[in-house]
Amino acid sequence: MKTMSPLYFFAFFLLFFGCRNSNTDSDGIPYHAHFEMINIDPQQSISLRTSDFVESVQFIALETIQGSELSEIAQIESLSDRYIILDRNTSQILFFTKEGKFLKKISPDSKGLPYRYKKIPCFTIDRAQKKIYFNDLESSYKFEFNLDGIFLRMYPKDKIDYLIRESHYLNDFRINYFAYKSSPEKEKMPHNIVVFKDDALMHSYLPFNPTVIDRYDVYGSNRYFFESSDKLFFTKPYDETVYCFDDSGEMLQAFRFKFPDSLRIPKDFTSSLEYLGGRKSFIKKNSNKIYLITNFFQTGENLIFKLVGGAFSDQFIYDLSNKSLVSLTNYLSDSTTNFLPVFGRNIIDVDTDMVLSALPAKQFVNLINNHSKHGGNIHALPTEMQKIYNQGNDQNPILLLTKFKEEISYASKY
Repeated sequence: MKTMSPLYFFAFFLLFFGCRNSNTDSDGIPYHAHFEMINIDPQQSISLRTSDFVESVQFIALETIQGSELSEIAQIESLSDRYIILDRNTSQILFFTKEGKFLKKISPDSKGLPYRYKKIPCFTIDRAQKKIYFNDLESSYKFEFNLDGIFLRMYPKDKIDYLIRESHYLNDFRINYFAYKSSPEKEKMPHNIVVFKDDALMHSYLPFNPTVIDRYDVYGSNRYFFESSDKLFFTKPYDETVYCFDDSGEMLQAFRFKFPDSLRIPKDFTSSLEYLGGRKSFIKKNSNKIYLITNFFQTGENLIFKLVGGAFSDQFIYDLSNKSLVSLTNYLSDSTTNFLPVFGRNIIDVDTDMVLSALPAKQFVNLINNHSKHGGNIHALPTEMQKIYNQGNDQNPILLLTKFKEEISYASKY
């Protein structure tokens, strides 16, 4: 990552606070070649048996030894040979093999650090340059490591770093998301998305009026960019469109959701002064309104996502070939999946053609105990599951790799 030159910042300032191009109007963002309108009612989703839609589930125990302990999986990135995991509670980034063996970690005590960083909100991987970046939330520094967790350098944050909510690297492009960050120049029009290539400004998208909306007036999200094999998706609160980026860094409309009117927020929710200062309270009072599409991934003909409203948060599959919405919150685990859950609370990544989630070890052990109380035989479980069970509650979270069937059966839907 290069240090931003004065010319770079001046160019960014012009773009962020007023420059307009042909792609700044959200309605003017081109459609992807396979753009699709998705008409769904989450209240009418289908529930299935796991044998109808799950091909396989693999449980991976993340090795628990001194130095490898983690309390939560706040972020996980899947590389060809390893998982890189952020434990936000301890501000550590841990490296495990695909089999769960602990490799290394980045911590405030890592060797060679000239300064003991304090808090990592998230990290960014540049796969092309084979580097990891993160900002220290409680200092004016950012840090750079290689993909083996070896410290490379520390340097001061640029002014732009205080405005970015999340960044993502795509080939030679760096895509920055600015979550309704207000500016002193209230008459200017900043943008949610700005795309850079090296120091060059390439594209800007999704303008907003800072006199009408800012980040303190809206709910945010844990993540905004979601990578699925060769696709990079982007979603943001209060937007029913799912965007993607092509190889030239251009933003495209990939999918657009259409919910029943009773579940939709007002069309002018982010642009009208009527809601200024009252957007969070509106969501609280109207708890059935869907304001966020998140954790969005695609495997084959299946879209996987979470819908969030004021009083609910549910996961779904949308079968593009069948146009059916399947609940991943309400399903019946049967003998083919050992009567156990096939997903954790959140789908957090995609590893090749499998979706990745996690369960706390205590929950995993309790589920097997309950299964045993209802006539299940622990010794009939696969050997790897027995091994995880025998390690008990005091171990790292368990990863679940779930593969969907190429063709979902709807014969036993309920």
